[in-house]
Amino acid sequence: MNGSWFFATLLGAAFFVTAAGGARVDPRLLVLAGSDVPAGFYLHSGSSRYWSNTAFARGEPRLRKLALDSGRVTGYSAVYDHRVGPLVDSIYSLSELCRTGAGAQVLFDADDVEQRRLNALRAKRGGRLYERRSVPVGDQAWLYRSTRGPRVTLVFWRAGRTVATVLTWGLSRDETLELARAQQRRIHRTLG
Repeated sequence: MNGSWFFATLLGAAFFVTAAGGARVDPRLLVLAGSDVPAGFYLHSGSSRYWSNTAFARGEPRLRKLALDSGRVTGYSAVYDHRVGPLVDSIYSLSELCRTGAGAQVLFDADDVEQRRLNALRAKRGGRLYERRSVPVGDQAWLYRSTRGPRVTLVFWRAGRTVATVLTWGLSRDETLELARAQQRRIHRTLG
């Protein structure tokens, strides 16, 4: 009986350390900061926020299941805007922290399935497919970008137990990719 109790205690402690390890990391440290974005962009504090699993799921059973299956712990998004007359260029930076790298892979794969679905929907509605290509950011990354105006570029990637996103409106593919690399450097400095 003592051996079973000891094993159960060790197992419970291992789970607690994993959960606490995820909870101790402030996801704000895993997104772009003001010093990372081009001059003229300002944090839109009203749109920047933490994303609990409840907020992530938005009451949808499919997203609740994804949060559970991926071991998603928390997330944070930061939004930066640059107004030029009536036009607004934007940068959306998101990071989601999972308990394990395997869980982050589940979340990353789900993001890719969703982007492919949206791309097919664009074509079905008579629009142009976004270009899709693998890019060297983190452990695995995809870049999607519009090939005609307006300029929209999305990079999302997995780095260890993190899934991160940089989405831009009005910036070039190369500018967006450099922002993704800057965010990846933040993730690496914070999580190792």
